[in-house]
Order: sequence, then structure tokens, then C-alpha cells
Amino acid sequence: MEYVAKVTRSEGQWAVEFPDCVGCVTCGHTKEEAREMAAEALALWLESRLENGHVPPRPTYASKKGWPIAVDISTALALQLRWLREDRGLTQGQVAKLAGVTQQQVARLERTTSNPTVKTLDLLARALGVQFSGGFAPRKA
Repeated sequence: MEYVAKVTRSEGQWAVEFPDCVGCVTCGHTKEEAREMAAEALALWLESRLENGHVPPRPTYASKKGWPIAVDISTALALQLRWLREDRGLTQGQVAKLAGVTQQQVARLERTTSNPTVKTLDLLARALGVQFSGGFAPRKA
């Protein structure tokens, strides 16, 4: 999963913003520094939204001139679980009951610091009517 950053050069710096994540902005003196800062800013912005009970937006902005910034796997899983639950209009407790796990487990999985087992992810996927297809894929360059 990735969000696309809009990048502009201004006054000797590279300014980076995420149109899908209002208020998530950063900059760097070099392209490399700006890209690193963008990844960190995005991770912190998404984590903050999740930790404060907000549903972060899905990535929709796409531009050939933007930088795709990958989201780490823990955050991507937390986001996808939260989006699925919200799409179905379910509470954490309702999902937990359907999956046969505790509400606390579901709450933990909706945080970026969780480390779920594949079995738990499969239980939640079944409860939400989707398939968990965790697997390995080539990294994008």
C-alpha cells in the first residue's frame, strides 16, 4: 500500500505534501532527504489518526509527477482492518464476536504497533467477509 506525495521545489528545498492526508507536509534539502522525511511524516500522520480514533483516508491521489511512498506492513494491516470494519458499519466488539476473539484484540490490531498472527488475521478476514492473502511479492524499485 502506498500514498502518492506531491513534490515541489521551492527556495532550495523539496516540499512534500500528501493530498490524501490533509496537513501531512514536510520538506528536505535534497531529494533523498525529502523522500525520507516524507515516509516518516506519513507514518506519523497515519499512526496519529489511528491512535486518536479517526479513520485515515484511503489513498486516492495519483499523479505521474508524485512520489509513491510505501506504508509499512503493520500500518497497512491496521488501516485495512479499520476500513473494512467501518465499511460494514461494525464496532470492534461486533467484529470480535464474529471472529471469536476479544474486543481488545481487535483494538490492538487497529494500532500500528500490533503484531498479529496469521491465524488471527484469517479469523478476522472470514468474519469481515474477505480473504486474507498474505504473501510475499517482489519489492518495487
